[in-house]
Order: sequence, then structure tokens, then C-alpha cells
Amino acid sequence: AVAYLVIVLVSHQPEYRRTYPDHRIRAFWVPYGDEFPEQGLFGFPYRAGWKVVGQLYAEGVLAGDYDTNEETHITRWYTRAAPVCESDPTYYILAAHVQDEQEVPHDKIEAKYTLVGRVVRDGESTLEIYERMPAKLSYTEYDVTTLGAQFDREQTDPWYDAGQVPLDPLAEMQIPLGARLGDSIELVGYAVNRVGPRPQDAVGVSLFWRALQPIDDSYTVFVHIEDPGVVHAQKDCKPRCGDAPTDEWEVGEIVIDRHTLWLSAAVPLGPHSLVVGMYDGDTGQRLAVSDADGQPKGDAVLLGTVDVLDR
Repeated sequence: AVAYLVIVLVSHQPEYRRTYPDHRIRAFWVPYGDEFPEQGLFGFPYRAGWKVVGQLYAEGVLAGDYDTNEETHITRWYTRAAPVCESDPTYYILAAHVQDEQEVPHDKIEAKYTLVGRVVRDGESTLEIYERMPAKLSYTEYDVTTLGAQFDREQTDPWYDAGQVPLDPLAEMQIPLGARLGDSIELVGYAVNRVGPRPQDAVGVSLFWRALQPIDDSYTVFVHIEDPGVVHAQKDCKPRCGDAPTDEWEVGEIVIDRHTLWLSAAVPLGPHSLVVGMYDGDTGQRLAVSDADGQPKGDAVLLGTVDVLDR
């Protein structure tokens, strides 16, 4: 029994679980033969190449949300809580030999995404990175040895956003608003987690919504950093990246809706408007906005400005 624990959990060369039965030790009898059990009670050595992804995010090579065929409680640690989004993410990151594989839309990836990178270990591709068209990145192969070691040196601080829901849903709200969108939705307030961003930085915006009455339609949220006639950064998706459509909200429920916007390298310095709103995904028609006193405010809520600083 001790020898088995060493083979499966201690020895990392090779990874017994992820490569089974390629590296099965024939002299060590097991009751499951060549079909490893699907369910287990322990973690296993895991070297799929996610450290490379975390390092690419830290260096700004990857700048956008992602979805994956891995379980996100695994990937959040390696990416240092880079935003995960199931609704038109910037990237799909697909791992080989996944133990508990999550469903991803392969047809959509083939039609709307471009392969821009592979993570390679010992000549084998362990991760593939796809970017939404038109892709900004050129195809590159990343060696896990070099970037993995750099991740170990620079990115392994134990403190990161684990994605836990706060007991008080409004505890993180910075600015109360009370704005109304249509007749049924209130934007209670918001929070912004980046002060004085620089080009290529990410700006996090948390929106706090409440349903005032039952909502019949599923609306799309837009969050833009813009000037008149030009959008410098944006995220358009269903609330909580498709996980909380408006037609499923309970009356009175607070929905925390987080968005991450990446500024380009060419964004002009200075202040730019931060605006949010909702629209019908089928028609593009935006919901009318009114303030807390019921006064019409157009079809978007101005949250203030984002002042981009020089590096």
C-alpha cells in the first residue's frame, strides 16, 4: 500500500494518473486494470501547463477572460484568479488528459476562434490556447520548463481571489446609485478595483443589480470605457458571464455582476467615460435609464471616468 501511494501521489515523473495506463507498472497489480477509476478521493500530481498560462497573464501576453475544459477551482489558482466567462470569452484554454472534463462548445471554437498557442512539455502539447477572432496574438509554442519555473519564482503568493461569495452581498459596493433600467431592474451601485490604470492594465467593475419585479426577458449587460464615437475597452455579456440571466432573477435578489476590461496599449492618456447599461440581444435595443428620482437619463448609466496614466 505504501508503494502504491508513492507511485500515484508522490512521484511526479511521470504523472501516473494523468498518463495512465501508458506508464502503468505491470508488476504492481491493481483491480481496475487499464481503466483508471473515474472518481477519486485524493488529488494527484498535475503538470498540465497551467503555470505557463498564469505567467502569460502576469506578463500581459494574455489579456482577457477565458473559459476552459478544466474545473475552474483548479485554474483560478494558476491564473491568479483571471476572470472566467462562459459567454464569448476572449480565450478558450483547452487541456489534454483532463480528469473531470468540463463541456465547452467545440463547434463555436472551431468557427469563431483561432489557435494562437500551445504549451509544450517534453515535446508533447498539454494545453492549447484559442483567441476570439480577429486574434491579436500570433501562434507561439511555450515551453513549460522555462515559464513554469518563472511562475514558481514570481506568482506563487498564497493570497488571491478564491471567488467566495460574501455574506453581505453589498459589502464590496463603493458607490450607491439607485438607477433604474426599464421598469424592472435597479442598478443599486458599483465598485471599481483599479485607480489610475495604465495602458494594457485591466480595470475591474462590479455591478450590483436588483430585480424590482419579475423580468420576462434575458438582457445583455454592456460595460464600456469610451469617448464620443470610440470605445477603448468593453465587455458585453449576460450578467455574471451568462451564469445569471435576468429572466431568472428573484425579486429583491442582489446579483453581483463582475466585469474585467483590458485597456489596449494605444489607449489615449487622460480621463475616459465609464458607462454601463443593458440591451436586448436580439434587437440591440437598450433599456431606458432613469435616476433615483425618476428623471430620464438616456440609455446608459455614467459611472464616472477612468483616468489612464502614463507608464
